Amino acid sequence: MRHHLTVLLCTGSLALANDTSLHDGKFGPEPLSGGESPVRMVAEHIEVSFGYRYTQVHCTFTFRNVQSKAAVEQIVGFPDVGAALAEVERRDPAHADAMGERVNTAPLRKLRTLVNHEPRKAELQFRDVPRAEGNDGTVVSFFDRERGGVQAWHTFKASFPPGKDVVVERIYSVQNGATMEPNVAFFHYTTRTGAPWHGTIGRLQADVTLLDGLTADQLAWPSAKLDEDRIKYSTQPARGAWKVLDKHHLRLVWTDFEPRDEAARRGFSLARPFHGWEPE
Repeated sequence: MRHHLTVLLCTGSLALANDTSLHDGKFGPEPLSGGESPVRMVAEHIEVSFGYRYTQVHCTFTFRNVQSKAAVEQIVGFPDVGAALAEVERRDPAHADAMGERVNTAPLRKLRTLVNHEPRKAELQFRDVPRAEGNDGTVVSFFDRERGGVQAWHTFKASFPPGKDVVVERIYSVQNGATMEPNVAFFHYTTRTGAPWHGTIGRLQADVTLLDGLTADQLAWPSAKLDEDRIKYSTQPARGAWKVLDKHHLRLVWTDFEPRDEAARRGFSLARPFHGWEPE
C-alpha cells in the first residue's frame, strides 16, 4: 500500500463543504510514524448497531508484523473530526457558526481503546494542517478557503512482535450524520486510511444490527426516493453486496483489497429516513 499521510503523530482529514452532517470516528487505526509499515492489517471486524440518532461501533483490528526478527514500535491513531472542529471553533469563535454548518459533527462519545483485550489510554492530539496539503481522503476541519485546518487524533504507541498478531479494539458511539431534502440520517465507515499498513487488507467483515424497529427493506438504498427527491447519501454498496441475515441484520465481507486503488471498497454507508432528533 502506498503511504499517503504526512509523517507526524497526527495526520490526515477531509473538508466537508456542503450541507451534510458527517459523523466522525469512521476511520480505522493508522500507522502514523512515516512510510509504509511492516505491519499488515490482516483483518478488521466492524460491528455496527445503527440507531435512529446514535450508532454504536466496535472495531476489532488484527495486525501482524511480517518481519521475522525485529519488533515494530508504531504510533497508532484514530481520527476525530468532531474534536478537530471543536478546536477550530475555539480558536476562531467569531466564525464558529459558519464552520459548524460546514462540518456539523460532534466529537466521539465514550471512545475506548484495547490492545490484546487490555485497556489502553489514548491521547487526543492536534496538528495544524497547511491548506496546501489539500484533501487526501482523511479528515481535516478547515478554517476557511485561505487558511489551513486542524486534525485531531486519539493516539497511542503499540509494539508489534515479529511474526505475531496484535489485536486493537476501538469502541465508541457517535451521532449519525443527517441531510435535508430529502431527509436522511446516515452512518459512514471509511477503509481508505488503511493504506499505510503493509500490503492489502486481508479481510473486512462488517456486521450491522438495525435498531429502533428499522428493517433492511426500510434502509435508504441507492435507487430509493424520499419526498420525490433522489437520495444523496444512500446505503452503500448496493444491496446485492450485502448478505441479509434476517430483517434486522446484514453482513458485508471484502477480502484481500487495497482501498487506495479500489474506489468501490473505500468504505460503506448506512442510511435511514430522518425526521428530526427526539430530545435526549
